[in-house]
Amino acid sequence: MHIESITLKNFKKFTSKTIKFHQGLSLLVGGNNEGKSTILHALAVWEFCKTFLVINKGQGALQDMQHIDGVGLNIDEFTPINIPDLKYLWPNLKPGGGYNLSIRCDWKINNESKHLEISLALANDRLFVKTTDSNINTDDKIPVIAYLPPFAGILDKELWQYTAQRKKLIGQGLAGAVLRNTIIDMYINNQTKRKELKGDRPKIKNSDLATLRTTDPYEQLNAVLREIFNCELFPEKFNSDFHQYVHVNIKKGSHDVNGGFNLFPNYKARDIMTEGSGFLQWLSVYTYALNEEIDVLLLDEPDAHLHCSLQMLLVSKLQNFIEKNNKQILIATHSTEIIKNTPFNLIID
Repeated sequence: MHIESITLKNFKKFTSKTIKFHQGLSLLVGGNNEGKSTILHALAVWEFCKTFLVINKGQGALQDMQHIDGVGLNIDEFTPINIPDLKYLWPNLKPGGGYNLSIRCDWKINNESKHLEISLALANDRLFVKTTDSNINTDDKIPVIAYLPPFAGILDKELWQYTAQRKKLIGQGLAGAVLRNTIIDMYINNQTKRKELKGDRPKIKNSDLATLRTTDPYEQLNAVLREIFNCELFPEKFNSDFHQYVHVNIKKGSHDVNGGFNLFPNYKARDIMTEGSGFLQWLSVYTYALNEEIDVLLLDEPDAHLHCSLQMLLVSKLQNFIEKNNKQILIATHSTEIIKNTPFNLIID
């Protein structure tokens, strides 16, 4: 599922603007303060408001309900992007009156056009959110967006979160707080698939194993980490009845002449947070790019911590994932290395 366009009214620097996106990869380029991040912020705010409405009023709140009062929140509850005050969502810090800020996303389901417009109002330092235009039905699939802001590291300790809570945090722009949770979820799904494929046989058939390695998100994630960083992920065993925190380790190894990967026998596993920022940047980007619950991934300067030799490799690997997993990825970047090596038709200036 892909978002075809976004229409903004009175959001930050845009008083009225429609931006169309490509089906797979879109590269948002331009100088400083020209609106690249603003477009990503708008999509992140739309996702947050969509999630907020569903949590507070149910799925029906996303249908056309102009006669229903909006749902209010304060600055402490507004998490998709960092702003010092809610009025910074409006042009020139002037909210005006009524629901005059709107964000509309358009997409298609089975060639049928769908849209959802969410509007915001500010009154007495509280932000009010409501649906102002929609043609979606109760059972319609709605794109799920995850926003990864410029990388700032991961938590040293990460609490276990159930699926509903993880979805909520990702929808609130807090994807970095559930990175290990997401990896462990991918790992558990992978182990379930392996068990089903093995059945009563002593091992998985070679043909089934080959298919699994090319299609399963956890297998794809480990494959790219082996290729680029010579390491593999090793999530620690977790039982929600006994454990409070989740842990994901890595082990390092080397490639042999036959193309295989062998772990160093005396290498002690260590937590992923001990690795460098470049590795963690890759891990974060690719974990969410491969997450089956996410349709659209927003990356704000994902190349910031990467050497120039890795910047284009980041994008080329993402393009492979897009083709395999039917994803949409929007990247805001200054990187001349990425821009000059990306087809012109994928660039939005």
